Amino acid sequence: MLDVFAPRKIERAAPLERHPAPRRVVLILIDGLAAWVLEGAPQPNLARLAREGVAAAVAETVIPSLTLNAATSMLSGLPPEKHGVDWDRYLPWRHIRAETVFTRCASEGLRCGLFAGKPKFASFARDEVGVEHYELDSDASHVFGSALAWMQQADPDFVMIQIADVDLAGHSEGWGGEAQLHALARVDALVGTFAAKAQKAGTRPLTLIVTSDHGGHGTRHGTDLAKDTRIPWIAWGDGAPPGAKIPYATILDTAPTVLLLLGEAVPPEMEGLVRLGGILCDITHVDPSIQVDMRYARPDNFLKEAIYPVNRCLLRAEVAERLARVQRRLLAEGFGLRMWDCYRPQSVQQRMWDLLPDPRYVADPSVGSKHSRAAAVDVTLVDTAGNPVQMPTKHDDFSARARRDYMNLPEPALRNRKILEDAMTAEGFIPLPTEWWHFDDPGWANAPLLDEPFGG
Repeated sequence: MLDVFAPRKIERAAPLERHPAPRRVVLILIDGLAAWVLEGAPQPNLARLAREGVAAAVAETVIPSLTLNAATSMLSGLPPEKHGVDWDRYLPWRHIRAETVFTRCASEGLRCGLFAGKPKFASFARDEVGVEHYELDSDASHVFGSALAWMQQADPDFVMIQIADVDLAGHSEGWGGEAQLHALARVDALVGTFAAKAQKAGTRPLTLIVTSDHGGHGTRHGTDLAKDTRIPWIAWGDGAPPGAKIPYATILDTAPTVLLLLGEAVPPEMEGLVRLGGILCDITHVDPSIQVDMRYARPDNFLKEAIYPVNRCLLRAEVAERLARVQRRLLAEGFGLRMWDCYRPQSVQQRMWDLLPDPRYVADPSVGSKHSRAAAVDVTLVDTAGNPVQMPTKHDDFSARARRDYMNLPEPALRNRKILEDAMTAEGFIPLPTEWWHFDDPGWANAPLLDEPFGG
């Protein structure tokens, strides 16, 4: 096997110009930890981290759900077809070309380390000079111990820990079997001990992200079955609001979340989303039946220019969940939602203001738009076939016809406007009097203004 040629330890000089991050971030990859196994055998320490931090109700890896391509997606925020890693062992002649969290470490003067239980992870340490310290050990206690010792000595900014024990037990005797549950209990205890000691191993705050690369069934994985693709995703510690729940996450969300915690900009090409406190949740992940037609992702809007890079509706998790309840109400009446506008980054709001600096039509970015808080939506109705129904006006019609109290309209338009408003207000949304399509979440005032990218 070529894995025997993989280096067991790599050390590089610390960055010449050190720029410490505001906090230390540790990414713990428990290889092969399936969500269904963890749900069937809850572990005290992982359960505590989920309870005290941010936890995804559903999280998924990439397909095929194999270790090296999933880990590359985890570190790059890109799906396999974009990062190009289609092998799953240490191959000396193959190189990972995608920009990753480690690449950013190298360019931003951060100290980063990688501690792994499988030789294939030497692919990252060999290719990326951002990995200042790399160690390989097949025993989980040694991996955690080596990582902790280096953290105490070097005070690094980012450390990735890959634990192989749960995966190896699954391949040996089956996912969910006695051997794997025993390995999981041991790893859970090690995670608890590590979290407590790591908090004291440096002067800066600490954040842990705990996730996996894949699940499994029988003695294998790699398929599109939920047992293979569903994984845990937990963020705990500084910057992770206690008790926050998000309905959905993917392995791609890990890299942008890590970068934000490190105080680094998230590259626009990353397709993952920042997962802290439920901010920026894709509405189609919460309810795929909701249509998305972002008007500012097209040139046929009142600005005459496409100013959104993608047709994607992002909202705070609680807003998305509230909207899903509206959708269920409407489906029972033979209608559905079509999203016209959702989250709008502050930088995009500034661009809109630059194009049309008139507060009658565009919110002054110095004040901020509720859309930039991911707490407002522009919506319309469609029928059960997904076709638009008659409404008072088109989007961003600034005439009197757009007002909610304007009554000189065809009867179907009046009826449909009321159906939409009744469904939205029944779930707590606040209608804007001058625009029949605009609704604010009742908690908008507590939501901060954001300038995070849309993702790919």
